[in-house]
Amino acid sequence: MSRELGNALFEEPCRVTVSDLRLQIAKHGAYFYPDVMVAHGPSTSADMISNPTVIVEVLSPSTELWDRTGKFALYRQVESLREYVLVSQEAVRVEWFTRQEGGWFYQEATGAEAVCRLESLNVTLSLGRIYKEWLLNQ
Repeated sequence: MSRELGNALFEEPCRVTVSDLRLQIAKHGAYFYPDVMVAHGPSTSADMISNPTVIVEVLSPSTELWDRTGKFALYRQVESLREYVLVSQEAVRVEWFTRQEGGWFYQEATGAEAVCRLESLNVTLSLGRIYKEWLLNQ
């Protein structure tokens, strides 16, 4: 996912990070290390971002409920966040929530031929490419 986003956004003035920068949730002082973030503008500090446009979490059986509920509830408080993406480890499935006037709009794509369209980045990602290694090992 990070490679596909990085390739798609290579010419754009943004950065794609892979769980090496923390995300500060200002209202609570809490912070997290999302699996992937895309941010426009400068970082808060050398090791922290507070302005992501997109957050991606890879679901695992032990964290899926927390990623879908508690973490998402906190992430929604980040004003710059436009899309929240959940990537399955068990199937070729990507789910994403897009912030719209009045709430969050849910979409899902399944199967190697499907695509995930992230409107906030003007990027369309192929699930076949995201899951290339996973598909080769099936």
